[in-house]
Amino acid sequence: MSEFVTVIISAIVSAGVATWFSRLELEKERGRRLPMYWTALYSEAELAAEMVHKYLQDDVMWPLYRLPTTAHRSVYASVLAEAKLTRDEARSLAQFFVLVDEFNRGMERADGEVGGKPLREERVRLLKLKGPRLLAYWHGDEFDGVKHDSIEALLREHANLLPLA
Repeated sequence: MSEFVTVIISAIVSAGVATWFSRLELEKERGRRLPMYWTALYSEAELAAEMVHKYLQDDVMWPLYRLPTTAHRSVYASVLAEAKLTRDEARSLAQFFVLVDEFNRGMERADGEVGGKPLREERVRLLKLKGPRLLAYWHGDEFDGVKHDSIEALLREHANLLPLA
């Protein structure tokens, strides 16, 4: 009987040690992966802001490009799940990426008519309104009387990037 108890205790201890090492390895992997996710989100958001700025400056109705969403679609959920974000940070990030999606949707759904009038002019008008709002979120500026948190600063901080001079 005593050998049986020894075997059971050994099995339980071995399983516990294996579980502990497995969790330790997962935690190390998470520590390596999360900064890369933040850097990907930062790079994509920065590019989106640059593209919107160019769109507004160039005064083009329908550019051939769309704002990038690859990192947002692939790592955003993991960042929200794994990062320690405040409610305001999570909300600001979500609002920024919603604006990116809305901007792209506005460019894609411009064909057609409403009440016999082409949608293109209305879509361009809306894009010209959404562009400055997206840039206000990126830079942390005021828009429509509301001061927004800087998405650029938030992403830089979490990606451990050095601040711009």
